Formats: sequence, structure tokens, C-alpha cells
Amino acid sequence: MKNTNNKKTPKNASTLLVVKIGGSSLQGAEKIKSAAQLVKTGIKNGTKLLVVTSAMGKTTDDLMQLVEETHPNGENGNKENIDDILAMGERTSIRIFCSVLQSLGVKAHYLDIEKNNWPIITDNAHGNAKILAEETKKRAVRLAEAFAEADALIVPGFIGKTLSGKITTIGRGGSDSTAFVLADALGAKEIILISDIDGIRTSDPKRIAGTQKIDKIDALKLAGMSDSGRKFIHKKALYYKPAGIDVKMISNKSASLDAQGTVITNTFPELDVEINLHKAQSLTIMGNSLPSSHEFMADLISYIAKEKVALLGMTTDSESVVLYFPAENFMPVAQSIHDIIIRHKEAIAMAVREELAIIKTNGIGLQETPGSLALISGTLSKNGINIYGFYNTMSEIFLVVEWEKREEAQRLIKGAFEAD
Repeated sequence: MKNTNNKKTPKNASTLLVVKIGGSSLQGAEKIKSAAQLVKTGIKNGTKLLVVTSAMGKTTDDLMQLVEETHPNGENGNKENIDDILAMGERTSIRIFCSVLQSLGVKAHYLDIEKNNWPIITDNAHGNAKILAEETKKRAVRLAEAFAEADALIVPGFIGKTLSGKITTIGRGGSDSTAFVLADALGAKEIILISDIDGIRTSDPKRIAGTQKIDKIDALKLAGMSDSGRKFIHKKALYYKPAGIDVKMISNKSASLDAQGTVITNTFPELDVEINLHKAQSLTIMGNSLPSSHEFMADLISYIAKEKVALLGMTTDSESVVLYFPAENFMPVAQSIHDIIIRHKEAIAMAVREELAIIKTNGIGLQETPGSLALISGTLSKNGINIYGFYNTMSEIFLVVEWEKREEAQRLIKGAFEAD
């Protein structure tokens, strides 16, 4: 889905904030009241709020456990029925949260999935449905009319409806996805995510001491952190982030929605297949358990750092280390690395391959296509293009091919995803 945010914005869009409240911030009466007070601070100077709520606490997990314990096939049972059951968590949450806001004097309405103006439309993949972007946007713009009578509109996250009217669940990160899609459709000024942490940190504070809050981070880098198991925001949800709208993550203990947090910028391209401008050389070092040799690896990395050698990529396996360097001024680098090899008995020899190109592939198309690497390698192989190496970083795939074949490889990779 491409989020451009370049459509005509509806009335009040310039003063619309989209606020998403996670389940941990709605766990129990005190947290619900605190979240409502926090939301109330954002209603000022004509600002309207579209509030997306998750199910309270661990409601979804509890409902899923009940399904597993009471149905013969558990979670593998009738997916349509299970989605209908799980949706009750969010449907209950919006009613309670809306009622609390009203008790604080806020003009608030909630939007249930049974209403005719329900906006989130998905495919039929129950349990992990995909939002149909264009269908959803067509319906979502009509929500602007609801703000004629309300300052806050409460919408359940995580759930959607098929074109035939069946209830679906969007899967992990579904509430964030809901917030992102609706913000894009309505041209919101900002998206604010309320959670039990004050922003994205340099590591998991539950496991690592001395972590620091990150003030700003790119969506692609954040997706890479999700790849490594840190789910501040689920990677699937990040694909829906609008290009022109920043996302701010703040703590549920904040005094107001103006609080400082972590700002998430930029978005994913649909599909980006980019050729590195540097002609590359690969240098393969063979040895005995080479990556496990601390002295050898320290010597190698120290040389690269000390001499400020440009490194395009690096991979290891149990016996070897492969490095990719720009072709310019390569031979002095190769000579120095050879000298390092001679000094370490666990290193045996090195081999150089010249005239290579490195092609980077990333984007929504890559992430939404199962078996992306197999698709790429199969396409290139079928067309007689050898792959001399590959490596992954974050949500990107890097392939190494012959320099003279680079443009053909780029065209074939793009074509493979478009056809798929």
C-alpha cells in the first residue's frame, strides 16, 4: 500500500490528531481513567481527536485461550467464528473508553463495526487480514462528518470487515495499522501512540541497564529492530505509516499529548531495487572456525576502522569471512588483509572476485511477498544471472551479481514482484 497523503483533506483535517491507545494502557480502571484524562488534554483550540483503542489489558489473549479450551480444534477451528469472538475485546473497549470520556465532559462518540459508516475494509484472510487501502480510504473520508457533533471519535483497532460484511482481525500490530490508515485517509496532523513506555529506547530496558530514549528514528530502521525481536511497533503496521505524517510515541504517564517522546519519520517505499553506484570486489577469507577467532576478527576489524576503509557489506559462516569493498583503491586493502592472514595460523588463504555489483531490494512489496529471496534467486537463475553472494540487514536483501548484468538483474527483480 502506498501512502501519499496528497489527496484533498477533509474539513478540520488541519486540526485532527489520531491517537492510538495500547491495551497495556487500558488495563484496569485507574489506567483507563488516566488515559482518558490524557486524551482530554488534546481537545483544545478546535483540535479534534480520532482515538483508536486496543482491547483492554490481555483481553484478546484471554478470549483466545477460551477458544482453545472450549473448541475441539482450538485456534485451528472456524477462523470466521474466532474473529467474531476476538473482536469483542475491542468492541467492549470503545464503549467503556467513550463512556469515561463523556463523564469527563468530552463530546465523544464511538464507532462500532456494525455501523454503516464503518471504514476498515479487509480481504478474507481471517486471523491475519490485509487492509484494502483504497476501499478503506473511500469510506474513511466520510468520518470527517462525525466531528460535526463530537470532539473525539473512538474507533476499535485490530478489527475490520470484508466487502461481504464478515468481521476479520488484522493480526499483530492491528491497532497501529488502523490508526495509520485512518490518519492517512483523513489527512491528520499527527499520530500519537500511547503505551507504557516513554518512547523507543536504545535497548530493552527490562534486560539492559542504562538505556536511553531515542528522540527520532526512521521507519525502516525501526522495522529492522522489529526484525530482531524488539516489537515497539509491529513491522506489519509500519508498512501502513503515511509518508507525510509523523508518528510520536509517548508514555501513558505523560501530562499531556504534547509530551516529548520518540518521533517516527518517513515510510516504506512500495518496492525499491537499487544498484550501488560503487563497482564492488569481494574478498573471501578461508580458515578454521575463522569467525570464532577473536584475535583474527579483532585484527581485521581494527584495520578496517583505523584506516577508514569503505566496507559495502560483510558475511560470515563457520569457516569463512566474506567482505565487499569498492573497486577503487582495492589492491592496497587486499594486500593489508593478506598480511593479517599471514599473521594468524587459523586463517588459510583469501580469494578475490572482481567486477561485481551489489543490488539492494526493500519495500512493502518485499515484505508482503512470502519467499522473497527464493523469488529473486529463481528469477535471476532462470535468466542466466549468477548470484555471487547475498546478505540481509534489517528489512532489506542485498544481492551480489556481475557488474555487466546489474541493470538486467534490477529489471528482472522489479518484474518478478510486479508479476507476483
